[in-house]
Amino acid sequence: MRFIAAAAVVLLMLSGCSFLPAMAELDDAFTVVIDPGHGGRDGGASTPTGVKESDLNLEISARLESLLGLMGWQTVMTRTEDTHLGGSNFKKAADIKARLAITEENAADVLVSIHQNHYSDSRYGGSQVFYGSSAGSDALAQAVQSNLKTALDEDNNRTIKSGTDTAYLMKNADCTAILVECGFLSNPADAENLQSDDYQKKVAMAVAAGLIQFKGESPDES
Repeated sequence: MRFIAAAAVVLLMLSGCSFLPAMAELDDAFTVVIDPGHGGRDGGASTPTGVKESDLNLEISARLESLLGLMGWQTVMTRTEDTHLGGSNFKKAADIKARLAITEENAADVLVSIHQNHYSDSRYGGSQVFYGSSAGSDALAQAVQSNLKTALDEDNNRTIKSGTDTAYLMKNADCTAILVECGFLSNPADAENLQSDDYQKKVAMAVAAGLIQFKGESPDES
């Protein structure tokens, strides 16, 4: 049933449907912490027209939360508005540690951190998934990367990479963890797409499909 569910998500995604039916067979005790990167005073990267990464991260994360909620999974958002978690005198280290604390306090099975990429050369684009140090992170990253490729750009040849050298959450999360770079805000096509409602839905559906596929293939599942 879980493999059928994963296939159903992909079919819905590719057909452009904007909703996902509830699937009661999936374990409702499975908890996913969704982390919209940046926020508040920390806007992250931006498009050439000034659209902030933090806003796009939140929009895509909210769509993902809705999809997983419809499937009966427990979801926790590290933030639900344009704010940072670094205290009144914003400190980046405090912000990141607060996100990790939320993950641990909620005994997350999976952490999904949503981000956007940026590079000095605007030619480069495409989504890419980075994985954490805990068991299963690379397998989840591969499942999500494959679904992003199918949903968004069959010509995207980017591969998954370890995020433990550059991302505090990926190095320190004690659960399966991935960081999804949904696209390059420095790339005109990516930047335009990522502001589109339909494209954001496809990103969220691809991540959801990868999560379902991963959970169905996990050895602790009956």
